[in-house]
Amino acid sequence: MAVRGMYETVKQAFQDIVAPQLAELKGDLRRLDEKIDAVRTELSFTRQHLDEKLDSLRAELKAEMLRLDEKIGSTNIRLTETLEIRERLATLEAKLAARP
Repeated sequence: MAVRGMYETVKQAFQDIVAPQLAELKGDLRRLDEKIDAVRTELSFTRQHLDEKLDSLRAELKAEMLRLDEKIGSTNIRLTETLEIRERLATLEAKLAARP
């Protein structure tokens, strides 16, 4: 009977002291899991948002580089034309200088 009484006392102590604390810890863990899930979701959204921004910036940079490449090409054509005009002018000046 003493063992049975001790078992009941331990059982009651467990139910009165340990079980409520375990239930509280379980609730704390559940809330922590929810917070972790929320952070994961936010990080996922943030990373996706950053990836989209980077893709957008890459596209803008590529477009700007193409525009600059065209501008440089256009400038090179003008420089070539300017050099050709200068050579023709030098030829004409030389012909005029050679005239009596």
